[in-house]
Amino acid sequence: MFTNSYILTLKELPNVLGISRTALWKLRSEGSFPAPLKLNGKILGWRRESITNWLDSLQKEAA
Repeated sequence: MFTNSYILTLKELPNVLGISRTALWKLRSEGSFPAPLKLNGKILGWRRESITNWLDSLQKEAA
């Protein structure tokens, strides 16, 4: 479906992760979430690879 080079937008990311935009911004403010890329002016995006790596690190911490 997605390749690792796919860019997730702010609109897509909460749906992919199953969290609210508020929860996403809270994770960012805590410094525990990957930094976004500025795509065009105010548009933010995240590389799918960085989100996948972040999720993998959460699983390792929980184990």
